[in-house]
Amino acid sequence: MDDEVKIEAPAEEEKYNLIDAFKLLIQNKYYLMICASYILMQIYSATLNMGIYYMTYVLKNANLLGVFSWAINIPMIVGLLFTPTLVAKWGGMYRLNLTGYTIGTLGRLGVVVAGYLGSVPLMLACTAIAAIGMSPLQGDMNALIATCSEYTYLTHGKRVDGTMYSCTSLGTKLGGGIGTALAGWLLAFSGYVLDADVLQPADHPDSHTA
Repeated sequence: MDDEVKIEAPAEEEKYNLIDAFKLLIQNKYYLMICASYILMQIYSATLNMGIYYMTYVLKNANLLGVFSWAINIPMIVGLLFTPTLVAKWGGMYRLNLTGYTIGTLGRLGVVVAGYLGSVPLMLACTAIAAIGMSPLQGDMNALIATCSEYTYLTHGKRVDGTMYSCTSLGTKLGGGIGTALAGWLLAFSGYVLDADVLQPADHPDSHTA
């Protein structure tokens, strides 16, 4: 007699309403941390658009924007290539991301110091260092979200994988909106005058209007 093959019915997909899913999300502190990270990264990306004003009116060379873009993107790409190897070597993402973002933060502070010193080469070097430091988190963010979703399952016995990935959409939209508004506010605060006849003098009568 042929052996009977038992085919198990697929597990019924769990369904939750919006309120239940929201409660599960806010009870996961790691979800909130990742969502905050996405918001900050989008604010950072949006405020980068102010670079053209800095290059034009402070450094007096608008072409430097392209140079700084290369100083961000090339080290970022190199860092992303080595991220999988570093994750395996360091035994996980936590220490790598923490170390990387510490380097990234120090690099950004270095850009600020170099800016006050007026040293473009030092600004470029610190920009490249910061980009390398930020690359691990850029590369393993989706893996972190999956791990975060697993945490909800382990602690509450419920899966909300699809909803968990909403942090990417929420962070992108909210962070992008805040970053764009912040860029405008900073330009207005600095005294930038749109379509001014002269190059933004400090004593311009409308220097404090957008």
